[in-house]
Amino acid sequence: MTVAARDPEPFVRRLAAEIIAELPDGPKSDSRVAVLALLSRDSVALVRARASTLLARVLLENSSNSRTLQNGYEPLIDRRLQSAG
Repeated sequence: MTVAARDPEPFVRRLAAEIIAELPDGPKSDSRVAVLALLSRDSVALVRARASTLLARVLLENSSNSRTLQNGYEPLIDRRLQSAG
């Protein structure tokens, strides 16, 4: 995915961001965040905006999964975001 994230074609970079964001959590979750962070600084505004949005979603999902497991509940803000989306 890092190769696609560095492709000269903006469409390929944006598609890489979409695919990376959809990958399941696992041992490479930090890699997902790193590649999305890289793409959020892209030279093309469309790629940058989409990668930033996807990065925020991935970070929120990671955060809510961590809090849910630690506290045994799902925070109110996460329920509101899910019902809105």
